[in-house]
Amino acid sequence: MKTFSTISAFILFFCSCTQLNEPITQKKIINTDSLKEVLKQTDLAFSDRSKQVGMNAAFLAFASDSSVLLRPYSMPVKGID
Repeated sequence: MKTFSTISAFILFFCSCTQLNEPITQKKIINTDSLKEVLKQTDLAFSDRSKQVGMNAAFLAFASDSSVLLRPYSMPVKGID
């Protein structure tokens, strides 16, 4: 029983000495209006590019190197190549 008390005291002491970088209850404030504007401008740029060169070329221009294309009844296509 003495060992259990010693271990419990050690765990309690160790846990109370650790420090979090920020309080758990603190939430980061994100400016969603600016994110919405960026998304809107990107969508408009994609739409304009699609009108100029076609939808397939626009997707290739805007897609990330790690993009994954999902089509029904086929395997996923990974990457731009």
